[in-house]
Amino acid sequence: MSSAKVRKWLTYHDRELIEYALNEGYELKKIADTIGKTLGCITLELRRAGGRDQYSAEKAQRMADERLHERNSKGIQVRAETKQKQRLAEEQERNRKRLDRMRELDAIIAQNEKRQLKLPLDEKPMPKQRIEPIPAAPLTNSLEERVEALEGQLELLYEEIKSIRRDHEAYFN
Repeated sequence: MSSAKVRKWLTYHDRELIEYALNEGYELKKIADTIGKTLGCITLELRRAGGRDQYSAEKAQRMADERLHERNSKGIQVRAETKQKQRLAEEQERNRKRLDRMRELDAIIAQNEKRQLKLPLDEKPMPKQRIEPIPAAPLTNSLEERVEALEGQLELLYEEIKSIRRDHEAYFN
């Protein structure tokens, strides 16, 4: 047998061969060479399954199946936790972008409130318009609702500015 042995899981057939060889009194090195496994693999198998005197292929296979199931269960749980963390990170990123957009809209609205239309000094004063107050965006609602409210306010402000400009142009032209 070559010195470079493949280290892979033992099959039930391998475990039956180990049990038979142990009962017949074979050395561990001879067993390893016969089934094509390393000596360390055979030693680990014996340590896990009760030792040289109490080794049972059936018991060893049952224990190996339990370890495999446990490993797979942990893997599934880890993948689920990773996906959950990824979804949370994506949601946080979306909320951060919404918050940035909301701040941008707040800044635009604040600029529009401070901005005054500069009219040329003329004998005729411009007629006063009744401007309806725009309700403030509620602070207690969700971030999405606040962004929508601010976008609605911005749209109303733009319409109001267009209307004032039209009236201004019509009055002074």
